Formats: sequence, C-alpha cells, structure tokens
Amino acid sequence: MMVARKRPALTIVTINFNNAAGLAVTLKSYVNQQPSLIESELLIIDGGSTDESGAIARQFEKCDGIKWFSEPDNGVYDAMNKGIDQGQGDFYLFLNSGDSFAVPTALKTLYSGLASNPVWMIVGAWNLGGGHREPSIIRNIPHNWIRHAYGLQPHCHQACLFRRDLVGGLGGYSEQFQFVGDFDFILRAGVVAPPLEIDDLLINYEGGGLSENLGDQIPALLHNVRASRFGLAGGVRTADNVWARAQQARRRLSRRKNGLVKRISSRGQIDRG
Repeated sequence: MMVARKRPALTIVTINFNNAAGLAVTLKSYVNQQPSLIESELLIIDGGSTDESGAIARQFEKCDGIKWFSEPDNGVYDAMNKGIDQGQGDFYLFLNSGDSFAVPTALKTLYSGLASNPVWMIVGAWNLGGGHREPSIIRNIPHNWIRHAYGLQPHCHQACLFRRDLVGGLGGYSEQFQFVGDFDFILRAGVVAPPLEIDDLLINYEGGGLSENLGDQIPALLHNVRASRFGLAGGVRTADNVWARAQQARRRLSRRKNGLVKRISSRGQIDRG
C-alpha cells in the first residue's frame, strides 16, 4: 500500500530567467541548509531561459524536493503565481534566483516560527546591493502597516513567508501594478493580520533590481495600488497623489545628491593619486 507523502511545511518558489549564475547561488544556499530539507520543497519556475539555467537546474534537480519547470511566462508575478499553483507546502517563501539564505541554519529557524502557524511571517534580511555596494540590513522589522502602505518602510518580499490559505484567499499576485505587485500583496496581507516577526538575519536579498534601478517610479506606482485597493476618490485621491509626487521629488533629489558625492569622491581619489 502506497503511503501519501506528507505535505511539506514550506514551498520555496524561485523564479528565474537567463540568470544561471544567480540560480546556482540560490540552489547551493538551499542544499547547504542544516538540518535536512525533508520539510521543504523548492520549485524553480523558469521563463524559458536560453542560457545555462537549464543545465544548472537539471544538476540540482537530483536533490530531493527540487523541481524545475520551464516555459515562457508573462513576467515576474505570472511566474510566481505558477509557483503557487505547483506548490504543495503549508507556507510559501519567494526566493528569486540570486537571493539566498544568509546562514546554514536559516531553514531550522524558519521551521520554528512556522510551527506556531502564523498567517504570515517576516524575518531579518540583508540587501547585498547587487554586488555594487556594501551589504546593509533591511529595516523591515517591526512591521508598521501605515509606514509600509506609504513606502516609508517597505518590507523585503524575500524575507516574508505566507500561509497557504492566505495566498489563496488573496488570489495570488496581481499583474496590474508593474514591478510593485509584491508591495501590493504585503499591503493586503497586513490588512488580514499582523505578521509574526523574527529578528534573525536569515535572508540575503541580491538587490540591484528594478525596484532600485527605477526607484523614482515607485511612489507613483504605490499611489496606484492604494487608489485601486482602497477606492480612493476625490480629495483623498488628490492628497494621496500629492504625497506620491513629493516622495518622488525627494527620491530624485537624493539620487542626484548621492551621484554628486560619488563624483566628488572619485575626483578626490584621482587628485590624490
């Protein structure tokens, strides 16, 4: 008689497209976790890569619990929703190619938190800056829904874990908000319940992606999310839009200031040479 496989505690969804090197980093980080991976599965949701991603995936697919799916998709959030459909875990963690676990005991700590069956959970994380700057701690704990909603304390999506019924109840990830669909999902999760918080630094967020390179666009996109989700209209919508424009101006000013500081610093180094 065949015994049904117990549902894993955690499904890790790793989306990838033509990032073989990043995929290898993520998968090595996963298989090096202690103790064993018996309570988890990792799904590689590949968008039809044409680089060496397939070879990397096939190499690691030999490990129990790692599965590879490859076909064209409609972008990041479509791929994440495919991972949700394929996943069997009680909770979901979205660790994209290039992201990794910060310590070899990260899964053990995650399992301890998930044992209390929270609606969702936030853990500590590093921003590796895309390899272009020094790693920094992401200040996303403690959770403050209002600060998240207005982009003052956005959470690191890779450091959030969501219970299966929450993901299903929220209908997965919306594809209508460009690259802030993760912000939208966390915004709605925070309305349902506050998260369990674990301060330990468990996740390495690769950084250097769209949210950093196109940061000037974020305030307007967050305004669109708030207006859509909460039905903002009239003067309230206008006020929210004014706030978004002010934040956009602040981001642009900060970027120009940082660029000026870098140029001055660079010239100083040349002069001293």
